[in-house]
Amino acid sequence: MTARQRRETAYLTVPFPGNLNFGQLRALSILLEERNLVRAAVRLNVTHQAVSQTLARFRRLFDDELLVRNSSGYVTTARAVALLPHLQKTLAALGRILQPSDSAPESFRGSIHFGVSKYSVNADFERVLPLLVGEAPRTEFRMHHVAPASLEQLESAEVDFIISPAQSESANLYRLGLHRGRWVCVTRRDHPLLRRVDLNTYLSARHLLVAPLRDGYDPVDRALTVLGKARQIALSTVTHALAAAVIAASDLVLTVPDWMVDWVARTAALAASDPLDFLPHVENSLFWHARVQHSPPHIWVRRRLAEILRAPRSAGNSN
Repeated sequence: MTARQRRETAYLTVPFPGNLNFGQLRALSILLEERNLVRAAVRLNVTHQAVSQTLARFRRLFDDELLVRNSSGYVTTARAVALLPHLQKTLAALGRILQPSDSAPESFRGSIHFGVSKYSVNADFERVLPLLVGEAPRTEFRMHHVAPASLEQLESAEVDFIISPAQSESANLYRLGLHRGRWVCVTRRDHPLLRRVDLNTYLSARHLLVAPLRDGYDPVDRALTVLGKARQIALSTVTHALAAAVIAASDLVLTVPDWMVDWVARTAALAASDPLDFLPHVENSLFWHARVQHSPPHIWVRRRLAEILRAPRSAGNSN
């Protein structure tokens, strides 16, 4: 036996600390993600006491508190912050190894993480999630906000999919186009800006921006910068529902892709302008990393997303 073979054999026979198993590692990951024992217990479908015992065990194993109380609940220690991304990657890899060869979604286990930008989170996933949850009852689906231009979370394995108007030249990322449309203005129905809006009229208006993340980026502002122009942002909110209510009672203007108009306007008496011909087309795409390209659960998710989101909205619930 060569020296290299002896080292590899020794590595493979080292006992895993504390005789941990997949379920215990997943419990730790959920504890560190939630930073709340009650929410972690709900996700794990166990008692609060069981979660407390799990936390105590990992505190002894790592000789670190991991979660520390403060005035608003718990915060993660520096050791826990460093540990969590490695733990998530390990669980994702183990999940793919342990995944049954059966490609039926009802047999899938584990979790699938979506990164969603403000141009997809509600309009798309209200149609998608009930179907995914119903067809894969043993799978946990998790949603995470991402900036419209950001795809880094795919590279770092923080999420499995991202739906976003971002663009990428990475050889490690795959893309499936879901929507292609034009930017439009959404306003109250009797707004003086409607109907057709030219660049000067657009720049003279006061605008509302939906910004759930402090990412400092918006595709519309990027396009205006290319033109050497800038719009006046009078207000930013974190949800489209709040934006719709504000727009209905003010002269502010919201700019969205045309595929979002029906969803934004359903809670208030709003109207949409003609397409803004001074702004480029916008496309929402599904991105994923090469590491999940051949994974049966991820293949199924990609197929279902394409079937549901590419279908006419009136037929969205028939898939």
